[in-house]
Amino acid sequence: MVGLRKFFFLEKEAKTFARLSRTSRRQPCKSFLVLFLKKEVLSVLVLGLCLASPALAAPVVVTSAWARATLPHQDEGAAYLTLQSKSGDTLSDVSSPEAGMVMLHETAQKGGMSNMVDVDHLYLPAGQSVALAPGGTHLMLMDLKHPLQAGDTLHLALHFEKAGTQNVTVKVLGVHATGPVP
Repeated sequence: MVGLRKFFFLEKEAKTFARLSRTSRRQPCKSFLVLFLKKEVLSVLVLGLCLASPALAAPVVVTSAWARATLPHQDEGAAYLTLQSKSGDTLSDVSSPEAGMVMLHETAQKGGMSNMVDVDHLYLPAGQSVALAPGGTHLMLMDLKHPLQAGDTLHLALHFEKAGTQNVTVKVLGVHATGPVP
């Protein structure tokens, strides 16, 4: 209702402006209403582009997504995949309905021992593939709702700073698997 009042008010002002232009014998300018409507349309277009900016970002290509099956009472697992972004992006968070928490881990050697270190985010350089693989950077699935069995599927939501959220289905391979068969 306010929009209609605003429109009629502006239309009345535009008519008054046009009448004053005629009485003063000046060349009539563009109607105030036409100028206002052009400004409103432009504002809506700019707002739409701003809101759609994550949708306009190049998607991240996800390949070779797999997880290793877990033992019957094991409540932690790991998932691996390869990511590639044309324009560069950052993986900032990962979630899964099958796990209470998904953490990004990196395996680091310290004093001859392998340790897992939490990583806050993973930068994806433009045009380069980044592999999350056993013995390196990987996704640690914590507090699994049920054991992962070979043949199952796992659902991950990958949250990127530019590309937004991408949902990925991950195939669960055997306990001794070293990766998907090409």
